[in-house]
Amino acid sequence: MKRYGSLLVNDGPSRFGFGSHKTDEEIYFTEYQEFQIYSRNPRKLDKLFERLGVEKCEKNGFTSLWNLIGEDNAGYLSCVEDDGETVCDIVENLKHEGMYAAE
Repeated sequence: MKRYGSLLVNDGPSRFGFGSHKTDEEIYFTEYQEFQIYSRNPRKLDKLFERLGVEKCEKNGFTSLWNLIGEDNAGYLSCVEDDGETVCDIVENLKHEGMYAAE
């Protein structure tokens, strides 16, 4: 995340996640900066989110980009680059760390 965190978060269409084989926990970042967490004990993350300024809300209780994009506001996509790299470079550059692209 130190090297690619900013790139991944700012590239709207990117989807990525991390999981633990020890705890079976996962965090999955979906398109346009939404994320989901799978945990047997999600309460343990409350202090972390509070420190980061992340508010917890129910699925139907928040507004996302999906609510804002439509016929009247089509939006647009552009490639995000950071230090000469794009999200397309990540998998190849991190293969030696075990990174792979899911099919």
